[in-house]
Amino acid sequence: MSTLVQYRGESQVGSRSTPEYRMWTQLGHWFADESGQDLVEYVLLTTAIGIAIVLGVEALGNAMNFAYSSWDGAMQDPAVVEVPDPLP
Repeated sequence: MSTLVQYRGESQVGSRSTPEYRMWTQLGHWFADESGQDLVEYVLLTTAIGIAIVLGVEALGNAMNFAYSSWDGAMQDPAVVEVPDPLP
């Protein structure tokens, strides 16, 4: 079964010179080509590692902030700062 394609007023039956055929052929070549696959994999791996580092540093920063804040709060307690009089 052949298809009739109208292009610029000319009728072409199953012609390979239509823009649609060339577009689909080029897309097929692009999807079949694996020449840049390694680069894409390295970029994805580097991105995942970068995101993990950012999240890890953020979590570490929050934990350190909590630790130092609680230590600072404990040091502000008057019982820790107040020095008893050595002479009764």
